[in-house]
Amino acid sequence: MKQNPLTEISFVVDEGSAGQRLDRVLSQFPEALKLGLSRSQIKQLIDKELVKINATVQNKAGTIVNAGDTIECKLADPDLSATAEYNFNLNVLYEDAELIVIDKPAALTVHPGANTAGKTLLNALIYYYQQSKNGLPPVFKSLATSRGGIVHRLDKDTSGILVVAKTLPTLQSLSKQFAERTTKRLYNALVFSTPRGNRIISEQDSGTVDMPIGRDPLRRVAMGIGGLGQRQAETEWKVINRYSYATLLELRLKTGRTHQIRVHMNAIGSPVIGDKTYGDFSGLPLSLQKASEQFGRQALHAKYLGFVHPKTSKEMEFSSEIPKDMQNLIQKFALKLTR
Repeated sequence: MKQNPLTEISFVVDEGSAGQRLDRVLSQFPEALKLGLSRSQIKQLIDKELVKINATVQNKAGTIVNAGDTIECKLADPDLSATAEYNFNLNVLYEDAELIVIDKPAALTVHPGANTAGKTLLNALIYYYQQSKNGLPPVFKSLATSRGGIVHRLDKDTSGILVVAKTLPTLQSLSKQFAERTTKRLYNALVFSTPRGNRIISEQDSGTVDMPIGRDPLRRVAMGIGGLGQRQAETEWKVINRYSYATLLELRLKTGRTHQIRVHMNAIGSPVIGDKTYGDFSGLPLSLQKASEQFGRQALHAKYLGFVHPKTSKEMEFSSEIPKDMQNLIQKFALKLTR
């Protein structure tokens, strides 16, 4: 297979970046931002010994850098031929020359990872574009393939709306909107409650969870309140419907941390129904425990997305109905009477 050419970059660490991890500093470098490289991709570059500090090869992403250090890095240009196409029927809500809006189903991972085997939303988009007369959009040709034009993410088992950029300026503009929190994102979640439980959602009709989220030091794939690399996180919620053993909420993300809604809801004693990573549902009647297990995922849906179109400056708004499997689960909770 033809090897990708390597772009060599070099920069000196300033005072503002001193004391930070190597992978974090690299992720903030303009060339890395331009290529849309994630922290995990940068770690791969370090693992492949493509990064040096003061001419010494580095092999640890967590190495702390100092002011005045010279960092050198070789960035591989992307090779789209190495990324598989995935023939998957995408639900396209909107598309123009700049962007595409998808209603993502549950059980579809957004971008390639260690165990996805090429069957992701990104792979499905590559197939979708290869079938079109215009072919791959510019951003898919110029950015690292494991990111493409992906602006934001949903967990594999969370359904709902995603926007994907087709050009680099659009990717940069939308990423800035998400970073500056000017987008509007609303979710529906069915969360745990009990008839006599002393829970915040049982005592209030709305509220805000403002707790920092970081990596769980004991569980590699989990997040938690506080934790490693914790960052401020804020979620607004309001009650839509109450049932004996669950409550249907509408939630608004003020920030966009990994697993934010799932972690915040669990922190206030009302984990998202079906969430195997964070929830304890031993307080549910056996029939509802079984229904949740058969549902097979967390009952979380990204119902609304609003942003400003980078090219036209028009306010764009998209909404998605709760999918049928989640509606059926809600109905089972609605029919369960307190005994």
